[in-house]
Amino acid sequence: FTSHVPMSDGYYFKDSSGNVSGPLSEAAFQIALQDDANNMVRGWRYAGGNVFHVQARRSWAWARLCTCNSFTHAFELCTISLSTLMLLLTLYIVESTSALPLRVLPWSVILIMSGMLCFTAVLLPLTMRKSCVRLRTAGSEVKVAEAV
Repeated sequence: FTSHVPMSDGYYFKDSSGNVSGPLSEAAFQIALQDDANNMVRGWRYAGGNVFHVQARRSWAWARLCTCNSFTHAFELCTISLSTLMLLLTLYIVESTSALPLRVLPWSVILIMSGMLCFTAVLLPLTMRKSCVRLRTAGSEVKVAEAV
């Protein structure tokens, strides 16, 4: 907390990139937490010259987990997982039962298939992580606790 800078009453938080947001009203702080609770590094409330530490954490909530938004993200995650398994199974079947060795195929086909496989291998973990974060955000709620 910066004691040499005068602060006005309200909620403040610092995100993972070091940006400080505030002063915010309680309602604006709750809205900001719903969007950015995973990125909040430190939060505090300044009121009447006193600083109160604000701790926020996510917890699963059945009421939010059983919504269309959560089901959509869960279905997206399952679809990505099943597509990945089917891709790996297809590659295994083609490799094990192929009557033609790869050196018979033209270089352009091998290059395109290799590029697509590498592209998929790089983007798959990123997409899976993003889907998990979206599911966690849609199916959980932020609980806030304050301490001196």
